[in-house]
Amino acid sequence: MDNEITNYDNAKNIIRRDLESMSRKFITIGYYLKMIRDNEMYRQDGFKDIWEFAQDTYGISKSTCSRWMAMNDKFSQDGNSPYLKEEYRDFGKSQLQEMLYLTDEQMEQARPDMTAKEIREIRKPEAPKIELKKPDETERKYLNDAAKRLISSWHFWFLQDFMNRVMQVDESPKEIRKKLAGKSRCYYFSTDKGTGHINLFDDCIQVWDEENSCIGDFDWFYLAAAIQSMWNIVAMEKAQENQKESIVPVQQEPKEQIQGQMEIQDYPEILPKEHIASDSREQQEIVAMAQQEESDQELFMNPPEICEKTVETINPADPEERYEELSDETDMELLRNLLEEAKRLLKIMNEAYTEKDIRVRKQKLMIGAYAGMIADLDQEDIPEAIQPELPLFKNNDQRKEWLRNHQAWGLWYEDKNIGARYYKYDFDNGARLIAEEYTRPATDWYEEHTISYLHLVGGPEPPKDKSGCVPKWNRHEIYDKFPSNETELVEFLKYIQKER
Repeated sequence: MDNEITNYDNAKNIIRRDLESMSRKFITIGYYLKMIRDNEMYRQDGFKDIWEFAQDTYGISKSTCSRWMAMNDKFSQDGNSPYLKEEYRDFGKSQLQEMLYLTDEQMEQARPDMTAKEIREIRKPEAPKIELKKPDETERKYLNDAAKRLISSWHFWFLQDFMNRVMQVDESPKEIRKKLAGKSRCYYFSTDKGTGHINLFDDCIQVWDEENSCIGDFDWFYLAAAIQSMWNIVAMEKAQENQKESIVPVQQEPKEQIQGQMEIQDYPEILPKEHIASDSREQQEIVAMAQQEESDQELFMNPPEICEKTVETINPADPEERYEELSDETDMELLRNLLEEAKRLLKIMNEAYTEKDIRVRKQKLMIGAYAGMIADLDQEDIPEAIQPELPLFKNNDQRKEWLRNHQAWGLWYEDKNIGARYYKYDFDNGARLIAEEYTRPATDWYEEHTISYLHLVGGPEPPKDKSGCVPKWNRHEIYDKFPSNETELVEFLKYIQKER
């Protein structure tokens, strides 16, 4: 047990050391995380699994922990060692992170001189683009007829979640696609000239006319908008039908009733069901809608050559069993796809609604939220810098050159709002040197060039000069907007070298 505890403590210390040094030790970290996971060592500290251990001990999220272990599986020697394979030595962490999802064939295309974004593009197959049309007046009429058909068929279903299934044109397509899972995607509808049909695919809707000619592929938005606009029209038509049915017929003269004679209505148990009066007309309508919903009114035989796209239905034998849909897309990719889809939908909505329409305003807010999340995540995705070892300087010229070559320390983070890039170097004595860098654009007087400012934060109290009164450099406990000058930083580096 003592040996096991020692190994566990060693593993934890190695992970902490490699995280703090910001070195390229993610393969090592992944290996020791796997060791702790496979031997359930995390239980010694009372954790229930490796995820809880990594989060509580090092602040590593579940996705990051899983990714680092997977990277060790794929890029370490023999697939389970703390050492990176020789062929991947020239790749950085962000590059290997993208290569994690490549196939063997795609891996052959990755090169060390490629950016992470370029490697990411390798695994994106060229998806065939469907040309979606903007419906003209005639095509809108077909969409409206199709919408009326769906409203009549699914009336009770729409009412169960009216806001999301009718009013919210961005949510309505999602709800309909859920309903269609495992069912036919082809529906016939009546027109002024006969019968057309519509195919409800996942990525678009496809409308066919009475002559079985395809009118075109359209965005789901247009069908959702048609359902919203046709809802009241269908309701009015139904109300008119109900009004006609409720007209009281002219009362006929009552037949002469012979005393003791009985009418068949006096014995409802022998009457056919259709002659039994309901206590409530509303009750009749609800029952009818429920029966209609049950059958779903999929009345016509659907030609297989048209209606071949279906989604498999999950029928779990165990109701407690849960399912999850997996994707190799990163959070950043998912957010970017959501943002593009939201922008595309906003463009369509702007053609149908005014700028002040609540639906347009909500869509703009959603786009802003996605953009903000991408900005936050983009900041987190900056590759971890590899901090080089502090060299042994022979003179002040070498010290000044090292200070000016701060880009070699590795990018710490970038503020794209003001165009600032920050680099840092952490010293063993607790001091941190921050380089703040800007690119100054070209003018008529000078070419584009880079300017930088250095800020020394923390560290030991500076010694005094020969006079015993003036410190050799200015010490700041926290970041100060006024930069440190090169002369005092040279003195600091000389002091560091003496202490080593």
